[in-house]
Amino acid sequence: EQKTSYKYKLNHHTPTKKTHLYLYVQYLTYHSLKGKTAALTRANLPHTMLSITFKSINITKIQHMLTGSAQWKQLAAHYQDVEHIHMRDLFKEDPKRFANYSITTAGITLDYSKNKLTEQSLPLLIELAKSVELEQRRSDMFNGLPINLTEKRPVLHTALRNFSNKPVLVNGQDVMPDIRAALAKVKNFVNNISSGEVKGYTGKAFTDVFSISIGGSFLGPKIMSEALKPYQQKQLKVHLIAKLSVLFKTSLKTWPAS
Repeated sequence: EQKTSYKYKLNHHTPTKKTHLYLYVQYLTYHSLKGKTAALTRANLPHTMLSITFKSINITKIQHMLTGSAQWKQLAAHYQDVEHIHMRDLFKEDPKRFANYSITTAGITLDYSKNKLTEQSLPLLIELAKSVELEQRRSDMFNGLPINLTEKRPVLHTALRNFSNKPVLVNGQDVMPDIRAALAKVKNFVNNISSGEVKGYTGKAFTDVFSISIGGSFLGPKIMSEALKPYQQKQLKVHLIAKLSVLFKTSLKTWPAS
């Protein structure tokens, strides 16, 4: 019935591209949970320029490994105990709750005191993390092991943030020299843009920088630019854009040559 319902919506409902994609992803999710392969293409999803392939992954089995564990069941039972607890009562019972449920490092404070956590919650969460070998997987990530199972390669964004002298080995080879060389090129390019040494095709210095991205690639630069506003250079304006409509409107306000 659920399958038929989604098919009906897809075949008879033609609103926006976003709704089409949403409905079809729901339809595919239903099949994925059944352990089947599903594909999304332009042929079976009209009015969409996007093409995605959902590979055959037994999601049901993966979910059962987590939700079927004793640690998960203990945590679920604990949730029933704290579900109706009011946050005001937790702070009333523990005046030092903020100090007990927060951590500060490198000038950044993580405050998790305003979550429904008790003294019993954290040990249960830690046991769940241990049961799925989270610590080992984290170490594998930092050590350059191929934890990206889809592409069968390491996840090296940690190496990009490695400012120590510790090597990151991939297949026995340290990738840090290549990363440092690439970062040096980026730094040199940015400095040349900022100083006006590198100019546009008309010979004029750049005045506007467009950063076009979505998701974390949009939020990361946006957060960084907001944090570093006091140090921004007045001759350069940075435009962070995640929508084509915003790109069009912003481009009308800038000079193409710079």
